[in-house]
Amino acid sequence: MAKSFISILGASDYLECRHKFNEIITETPVKYSQEDIAKLICKDFGPEDEIRIFLTEKAKEKNWENDSHGKPNKGLKTRLNELNLKCKIKTYIIKEGKDENEIWEIFETIYNSFTDNEIVYVDITHSFRYLLMLLTIILNFPNIKKI
Repeated sequence: MAKSFISILGASDYLECRHKFNEIITETPVKYSQEDIAKLICKDFGPEDEIRIFLTEKAKEKNWENDSHGKPNKGLKTRLNELNLKCKIKTYIIKEGKDENEIWEIFETIYNSFTDNEIVYVDITHSFRYLLMLLTIILNFPNIKKI
């Protein structure tokens, strides 16, 4: 059964911090929660598994790519690649969600990324809160095993 880690990357200039998962507290502060979550959850992922990052064009420019927010910075793309995980890393460009049509397009993009009966880990740390609510609705559809 395939596994996936799902996250929505925002465009704000994140601050470095440490994260806690169960009783594990990360040692080194990182800018992106997705990096720490991937270290903890995706370390045992195989080639059939994937990390899915949903992001707007603005988030891609500001946090996926390097050197954003007017300063030198390793973007999340570089940071995830440096983890040398065995799984695939996929990005999905989503709309800003400025109107009902764009919100439905976001819904369809996220929903269509799922496969039947996969195990899904969801990061609810960042992004606009309505996107997380939308993701919660999608997770309640049949054939998606929630963790």
